[in-house]
Amino acid sequence: YRTALANVGFFYEEGVEGVLEKDAKRAVAFYSLAADQGDVVCRRRLGDLLYYGLDGTPPDYPGALAHYRRAPNDAQSVFNVAGMLERGEGAPRDLASAREMYDSARELGGGSGHQKRR
Repeated sequence: YRTALANVGFFYEEGVEGVLEKDAKRAVAFYSLAADQGDVVCRRRLGDLLYYGLDGTPPDYPGALAHYRRAPNDAQSVFNVAGMLERGEGAPRDLASAREMYDSARELGGGSGHQKRR
């Protein structure tokens, strides 16, 4: 069921030419349903949509950070948290925590934590 919700969310996010218009708010609604059922990719997509802004709205860094943090076993989400902490987006800048998160992302086998370890 969550896979179907995720797919509908993706179709709304991207649109389907001649069939379905892009609709970020509906994409968020379907991604949220899938994420609440444990879909970590949808949780990350929610963070991404908030990070970059919806339909021309400004970014919502605290909202994005909250979604990324709700996917602690997803390497890319953990990497995104690290970058946001490093830059002070959505939370006060915290280089020590950012480094820990980069290390965690690397240990999870993804993100680009190994690139930021300096």
